[in-house]
Amino acid sequence: MPTEVSYRLMRYRLVESIVPLAAFAEELVEYAHANTSAIDEPVRDFVDWTYESVPGMVAAALLPGDLPTHLGVLHDQAIAAIDSAPDEPCESAVLHRGWSEMRTTANAVLDRFRDLGIPIPSIESGLLGDISTVPPSQR
Repeated sequence: MPTEVSYRLMRYRLVESIVPLAAFAEELVEYAHANTSAIDEPVRDFVDWTYESVPGMVAAALLPGDLPTHLGVLHDQAIAAIDSAPDEPCESAVLHRGWSEMRTTANAVLDRFRDLGIPIPSIESGLLGDISTVPPSQR
């Protein structure tokens, strides 16, 4: 039987998958290069969360209010961003309009999580390090 601690950890891990999507384009490129991954890998991590864990989180009422709807919009934008420039270098791919729309939505979703009291990690800390106290909407 899951505990409150495991529920909080699940929400935090979901948030952690959203942080790279909300990052400035340059930050996302640096993050991907630092982890020796393709630019779409952090986006695919979030998409995997939406398929594998979000439905169960919704069923367990771990994502209150309009969060499931906004996560669905972010999911669709993430897929569109990945598909928007498949053959371009990451430095130019992240400048496409779809990536910008995804960043805006991701920041709004992170603000909703912050309102629930869920800490938002900083992409600069490698996500599992320091907790950022600056709301994404104020970056």
